[in-house]
Amino acid sequence: MKHTGLLILLAALLYGCHIGNDNMDFKREYQSIDSTLMRVHDVDSLRMFVKTFHDAHDKHAEVMAMRELGKQLREDIKFSEAIDTHRNALKLAESIKDTSNIINILNMLGTSYRRMGIMDVAAEY
Repeated sequence: MKHTGLLILLAALLYGCHIGNDNMDFKREYQSIDSTLMRVHDVDSLRMFVKTFHDAHDKHAEVMAMRELGKQLREDIKFSEAIDTHRNALKLAESIKDTSNIINILNMLGTSYRRMGIMDVAAEY
């Protein structure tokens, strides 16, 4: 099964992601998750990551997975799904005050609208 390797990797990441009070550990662990997600280009796998992080109540990781899912949907020319995914990710990122991802997701929304040729909306993002 093609998802077995991803599930093992995800389990290892979640097991290793015990976040304590040390801000550096927090950043390193999420950088590891982010770099893993950036290497996944399969929409179904990214959806699995979103669901897994949602079920684990890990909002930071869920935002990152949604960001990458929206990016891949955009690359697959599924613009309306990409925009919906990015809008949901934006709401979640705003709720946890994740400034870096807010900026990144706004840019991705603008890119999606630009690729659709809707320049006035793209400029707003």
